[in-house]
Amino acid sequence: MSKDPANLEKALAKKARKQSKKDELRAKKARVSGFVTPEVLSVKGAENWELSTCWIASDWRDTNNLTQAIVTRTHANGRVAAAAFVIDLACLGAKNASVIAFISDYEFRTEYFNRLGRTGDFEVCSSDLIAKIVATGIDYARSLGFEPHPDTKGALKFLHDAQPETVLDKVPTGGEDGRPLFIQGPYDNVKKVLKTLDKTVGEGNYGFVSAEDMFDDDDDLDEDDFDNEDMAEILEGFDEQEIEDAAQLLNNLNSKEIASLLEKALGDENLQDQKTIDVKAKKLEE
Repeated sequence: MSKDPANLEKALAKKARKQSKKDELRAKKARVSGFVTPEVLSVKGAENWELSTCWIASDWRDTNNLTQAIVTRTHANGRVAAAAFVIDLACLGAKNASVIAFISDYEFRTEYFNRLGRTGDFEVCSSDLIAKIVATGIDYARSLGFEPHPDTKGALKFLHDAQPETVLDKVPTGGEDGRPLFIQGPYDNVKKVLKTLDKTVGEGNYGFVSAEDMFDDDDDLDEDDFDNEDMAEILEGFDEQEIEDAAQLLNNLNSKEIASLLEKALGDENLQDQKTIDVKAKKLEE
């Protein structure tokens, strides 16, 4: 028996709200952690460097989430260049792309990949799989009237020798009901997207999850939707100040629940502020 479209969209909206709250915390963490963009290096010709490790978001088969993918290539002198893609398989295709060069693999991992990894889980994959996912997303979006982000052209050069036709995995598109699903992002031109969908597939033939749907005050998430285990996972790796900043965003938890999470996270000495550790060490020496 097929699911009722109205109930399905409501369920998707609820799921999107939960994911958005997590993403909001992770984005806040990235801002307060002092992330600095690596020194700008030339990426000219980097697409011809030796192909290195590639990663894909572990949940890439779930079209309700944006799929992030990274392709790296290494120069003989140790420099690393990374092409990154953000793909919306449910509707808009290639929403973003970039190419960045790093002095070394160490800089790439510490200044970029490790921090990016905090936004979600990644798994090593082939460039062939990434090429298939990116191409599928672009083709699907074009069928709906959407072109890829302008920077996608440069990033695609890193996949010039990939063989997506050899990949047996099926890349899903659209929402769970098979229709296009537009989940509003912070930079999306909603009116333009909806107008395009009305023209290409027709009004009522696609799903739409708005920002209001994701953050409806009359339909707050309860503990079963967003529990302490979720929050403990997000807080992992924060230092004390970062947790205090992130805690301001936990409006759906009461003060006792927040305090419990902070106590749990700060119980590990590795998560404490380095200055605090230094002070304790100095006292011990005295």
